[in-house]
Amino acid sequence: MIGLESGIVSVESRLNSQPVIEVCRENLELGSGAVLKRLEAAGPDLQVHCLACTEQCELCTRRPFLWLDDELVEARDAADLWSQLTLRLPSLHR
Repeated sequence: MIGLESGIVSVESRLNSQPVIEVCRENLELGSGAVLKRLEAAGPDLQVHCLACTEQCELCTRRPFLWLDDELVEARDAADLWSQLTLRLPSLHR
């Protein structure tokens, strides 16, 4: 389930084996929102958080991006972001 969070994901949640995906609420319109919908439909075992801000303001206004664990993943558009995510998370291919 995708939730809107106002803070940062706790250290405890990063210690478990589930990948953690974080997106900025302000970036949803540029393509990360479409990726979130696909993640929810795919139903993989992921922690997905929509944060008020991920402190990437310059990038946030230009292109879709998300954080996968501690890696910043940016793309040209929503399709490219999904493609990059599936390369990093083979479980999304199921």
